[in-house]
Amino acid sequence: DNETYLTVPPATVRILKTCKQYADRDFKNELPTKNTPDTVLQIEKVVLSSKGTPRLKTAQDTYITANRSFVQPINEA
Repeated sequence: DNETYLTVPPATVRILKTCKQYADRDFKNELPTKNTPDTVLQIEKVVLSSKGTPRLKTAQDTYITANRSFVQPINEA
């Protein structure tokens, strides 16, 4: 669903609302790190959870939501 989720991996995203980071694509192992608004993260790729929900894999080998209400792709020139 391209309206709700990022399905093409951007190089970087800006966090719009506080969101959690996870160690796995199914969001079972929550990490203590939280992403606060205006944080910019490097993205490696989009992966799907076991139920088919898009997730963003960060350059730090963590996973965050690909929901557009939480993350905004940053277009690089």
